[in-house]
Amino acid sequence: AEESSKKSDVINVLLPEFLAPAFKKVYDEKLSANLEDMYNKTVHFDTVSMSEWQSTIQQDAKKRSMSRYDVYVLLSTWIPTFAEQACIADMTSYLKDLDSSYWE
Repeated sequence: AEESSKKSDVINVLLPEFLAPAFKKVYDEKLSANLEDMYNKTVHFDTVSMSEWQSTIQQDAKKRSMSRYDVYVLLSTWIPTFAEQACIADMTSYLKDLDSSYWE
């Protein structure tokens, strides 16, 4: 039981190596303390090279459930490719059903 509660305290993020320094810097300097104080969460970053990035996401997202990672960092230009390959879901129908107060 302790192991599963410990895992839920960590947000596992996958990002390409070239983005890691910037993400880690912002996390360390601006987000980590608030995230831990307010939500009792920490972030663990895993990095992969660009040549491994897409296959790592596809392997993790297999069977339509993220197994190791809670967050994949995407650049907006990559979204159409992943959508066409059915690697990410189209959330449009979910978003248009939300009341506008959700975004305020």
